[in-house]
Amino acid sequence: MCDSCSSPDRFSGVFNGYESYEKGIEYGWRLKSYLLEPGLPEVVSLRFQNDNITFARSSTNAIMSGQLVAERPAISFFFPQQSSQGEVVLNGRPCRDEVICVMPQGGQVDLILPKNCLLYSFCMAADWLDSLGYGSLVDLLQGEARILTLQQQEAQAIRDCLHPVAEYLSHDRDPAEASCHMIEQYQDKLLPLVAKLVPDKLPIFSECGSRQDHEHLHQLLNYIGEHLDSSLTVDFLAEWRGISSRYVQQLFQRYVGVSPKKYLRSARLNEVRRNLLQIEPRRGLVTEVASQYGFDHLGQFSRDYKALFGELPKETLSRQS
Repeated sequence: MCDSCSSPDRFSGVFNGYESYEKGIEYGWRLKSYLLEPGLPEVVSLRFQNDNITFARSSTNAIMSGQLVAERPAISFFFPQQSSQGEVVLNGRPCRDEVICVMPQGGQVDLILPKNCLLYSFCMAADWLDSLGYGSLVDLLQGEARILTLQQQEAQAIRDCLHPVAEYLSHDRDPAEASCHMIEQYQDKLLPLVAKLVPDKLPIFSECGSRQDHEHLHQLLNYIGEHLDSSLTVDFLAEWRGISSRYVQQLFQRYVGVSPKKYLRSARLNEVRRNLLQIEPRRGLVTEVASQYGFDHLGQFSRDYKALFGELPKETLSRQS
């Protein structure tokens, strides 16, 4: 076994509901996700990981929104396979090609996954890069998280390195053998390419679509996520960003796939559910948590909750009994 193959792990299976997927997310990440349309979602995931590197392949049968937070500094690659029902959106940007995420510790990426989208991801921890002498890459992990969209030629070069790894790992492999294979491919092929490419190309990485759209949507999603227990309206969000309410509507419909009003309601319902699954049950808890997130009409709240999650709030709460 190669020296870097510490704690190899392989997982392949189906997560019924985003709560279980959040708990099973790969090392070094914390995911907080929202279900945006009715039904019990399924996330099909294949993952290989050790303490230093990760490969993951995930697909979902529902629209997913969330925030991905790096618990340790890392450089990641995302390969979205296009869905006929929308595009992957990272920090407000539609990702039509491979992207590199430069993630300092605590860095956050807003994520929108359309229905039936397949996403490949590869991740390398900063301390591992540093131990191999790639200090120039580690130096990039300062400041805020950044999404870098590769130009076509550079994307193809990295794709040529990583797609064979994905193909190899898609078959049933021994975890230790697979981890060693990943490390060999990363060290021999990927890292020399990235070390040469990324520092020189940073100033000219291309943007997809309107930079103004991306920044507005990124800030709106962040603000909503941090103020779900506040009284938010489309008009308020528009005034906060200094844009029109119609523009806010267009941003959400174009990039998220739902209206801002539906996004707000769904995000709040998801937050209520998260609380009900975490807080020790007691009398009046459903009413208390619902009111905290602005649901004052409990009958309508219960109907909306069941429509989204397929069960009543009290049934969610009874799981902890």
